[in-house]
Amino acid sequence: MKKNYQDLDVYRRSYSLSLEINKLAEELPQKEHHILGNQIKKASCSVPFNIIGGFGKKEHVKDFLSSIHVALGSNTEMILNLKLMNSLNYLPNQNYQRFLTEYTIVGKQLGVLIKSWRKFIK
Repeated sequence: MKKNYQDLDVYRRSYSLSLEINKLAEELPQKEHHILGNQIKKASCSVPFNIIGGFGKKEHVKDFLSSIHVALGSNTEMILNLKLMNSLNYLPNQNYQRFLTEYTIVGKQLGVLIKSWRKFIK
């Protein structure tokens, strides 16, 4: 068992992505800073925040799983946000594909985490 959240690759990957997305939000056109910029900042930060929150409750399986499900939902939001940014020409295809790949990996890692912890409920 991992001793702290920093041992989780999914945490490290999602944290790194949130740093990149926060920088990207600042590069959006001024008219998008308030709505789209804030949305991508919140969604991207929600993933590692909820991993940490869940890990803090890892002894309580249902609470842990609830937090990880929220992280998975935020991860899915980020995939839609990236698609939207690409469609609006705020995110070049190459960057879109890279971020899409990374967030897809995070989603799969969260899914594995959920499945592995579910066995403790039974």
